[in-house]
Amino acid sequence: MKNETKVRIMSGVLTLVVAAGISLSNPGKVHAENIPTYKQGTFIEEPMEYEESQYKRYVVKKGDNISTISRKICNYYGEESTTKYWPVLAFLNNFPRVIQPGDILIFPGTFEDVDGLWNDLNETGWIKRYVKENNVYGKKKKSNKTVGDLIAEIYGDKACADPDFVKAYLEAQGLGNKYSIDTPLNGNDMLFELTEWIPTLEELGITEPMEVLKK
Repeated sequence: MKNETKVRIMSGVLTLVVAAGISLSNPGKVHAENIPTYKQGTFIEEPMEYEESQYKRYVVKKGDNISTISRKICNYYGEESTTKYWPVLAFLNNFPRVIQPGDILIFPGTFEDVDGLWNDLNETGWIKRYVKENNVYGKKKKSNKTVGDLIAEIYGDKACADPDFVKAYLEAQGLGNKYSIDTPLNGNDMLFELTEWIPTLEELGITEPMEVLKK
């Protein structure tokens, strides 16, 4: 069933973007006349249908990127918020490119298809190749940053490099026996491994306010 989902989505992308009046060189830009202007930062409820699949659309607003939009899509479907599904958006919307406010991005019409396509992209190595070829996590630089530093950056001012917090993060990723808070960051492969999935605080078993962790 999962492979069938992948075939339907991949074969339908070209037809969908043409039918929607979306430019292949910049899929988010709508050029066809008489297409309504949608409010930025919102989802277009009218589904786009192709064969047995439906696709939804999101209108980009200022400050959006495909990681934040991944979280919005999860919330839209009533699922746990995560940046995990950014590759699905990249695959379906002709990335790499720079998105602009007003661009329209497509994504699968059910969360099952979103998750199924991500699994296919991951299993075929598409995600790993995309990360390497497009230097997603930046050029490798000499630095003294550690796993703890990276995790503190991910959660912003809400987090600190607390050993128990970092341990919970690594165990959630299945990396508890491989890395520790003091492990030096070393290359894009390691960065991808550590950030392929960004768990929520609830997924880490954190139920108290983050300020408690800082005390």
